[in-house]
Amino acid sequence: MPDIPVELRVMSFNIRYRTAPDGAHAWARRKAAVLERIRCFSPDLLGLQECRDDSQAAALRRGLPEYAWLGVRRGAPGSQDIEMAPLLYRRDAFERLDWGVFWLSQSPEVPDSLFPRGSLPRTLTWARLRRLEPPHLELAFLNTHLDHASPLARWRGAGLIRRFMRRELPNLPLILTGDFNAGRASSVHRRLLAGSRTQPGLQDAHLALAASANQPPGSFHDFGRLQPALDIDWILASPHFNVLQAGVDAEAGSASDHYPVWAKLLLIR
Repeated sequence: MPDIPVELRVMSFNIRYRTAPDGAHAWARRKAAVLERIRCFSPDLLGLQECRDDSQAAALRRGLPEYAWLGVRRGAPGSQDIEMAPLLYRRDAFERLDWGVFWLSQSPEVPDSLFPRGSLPRTLTWARLRRLEPPHLELAFLNTHLDHASPLARWRGAGLIRRFMRRELPNLPLILTGDFNAGRASSVHRRLLAGSRTQPGLQDAHLALAASANQPPGSFHDFGRLQPALDIDWILASPHFNVLQAGVDAEAGSASDHYPVWAKLLLIR
């Protein structure tokens, strides 16, 4: 147990890919707002989805120089599929111990691979980090974006993530962010939160604070066209953390077609 409490600020944000035919909501009109919402919360850990590894990522790197980036393109080398789901962490808060990316497929080490019936390659980016300040705790941070078209690919992807966490990161304080393309009533949500005889499951930061009769507000609003918004963006954490606060940043407006979701977590063991 750490000698002093450690609070972490975590954000997950699907920023909508740069080349989407969004007219008035094109990336060039939104990028300043995306940066402003990230800076406003100032997360220690940030998971992004739909970030193209071109001028879109370059603009965010320039605007967020205090963060280290980890992530790779989801397509094979030479492919035009240059979207990625990177994770970011504050350089002044953590040192990186290990990291990696694997594909949510039957061939996880093969770039551009996907599960049968999957629509696009999908990845999980993960890192083992250690705090630079006392207590020098270690934790794991993971970020993903599950398939938008295939429930079966989402289910299999969630299972692969769950197995990886249990096999490679056992008993480590762990945070998983992502656009899961499924609601909280889904089998994907249940699968990721489920425990086992040897390891406890994850907790949903927003559900941990929600009144029993209420669901957290949604995050995917399709530039205001979806009312209510869908609750497909989550921050999940191991029982090592207490959830102090969690929310959906509706003030982001049309910075993206998703609102960012955020949580303040306290390490308790």
